[in-house]
Amino acid sequence: AGVGLSVAVNMMDNNTAAYATNSDLTATGNILLSADEQSDINSVSAALGIAKDGMAAAGAATGNDLTNTTKAYISGKKTEDGGTTAHGNISVAANDEADILSIAGNLSVAKGKATGGGGLGVSASVTVTDNNVLAYIGSGSVVKAQGDDQSAIAVYTGKRDDEGNKLTETMKGISVSATSFEDVISIAAGGSGAEKLAVQGSAAVHVLDETTKAYIDSGARVAA
Repeated sequence: AGVGLSVAVNMMDNNTAAYATNSDLTATGNILLSADEQSDINSVSAALGIAKDGMAAAGAATGNDLTNTTKAYISGKKTEDGGTTAHGNISVAANDEADILSIAGNLSVAKGKATGGGGLGVSASVTVTDNNVLAYIGSGSVVKAQGDDQSAIAVYTGKRDDEGNKLTETMKGISVSATSFEDVISIAAGGSGAEKLAVQGSAAVHVLDETTKAYIDSGARVAA
């Protein structure tokens, strides 16, 4: 008998944050709060099972589990008359990107003619994401962007061009944006060969559970 087994597992649980909380900030130019999370995963699992007589079996599996939290926010102020003030513009931006290539492959070969033999192969490629991307101005915050002779700033639109580049647009004032991009390529393949019986199974599964929010809380005071 010949048996081959291969498993590749990636687990990510990252927390990325850019924030101003219970603070009084004043800038003569722009205030830019940016939280950026990038996951780049290449996962390959391969197995080979060969038997001259009897059973040959091969199994390969890849698993990718991403649970990332990305936040950018302004929350509260330090003093009664304080808050966050920029003579230019204010941007609060959270961005999460996942670029995943996941490949699982197997080959099982049973050769024996006299006794026959069987080939069994199984491949599975599974990707699960449960990411949270939040950008906000929280309750109790006082945020002012005066825009005094300052140039416009670039913010993400949440779209990409045909080559995959993120698109931006220019703005003045206050921007709160949350963007999320997932690019998943998952391949599960295999081959089985035998004199008597050959069985092959392959599966590629994606489960994407994404929460992406940008908002200004009802208890915040904002002026631009």
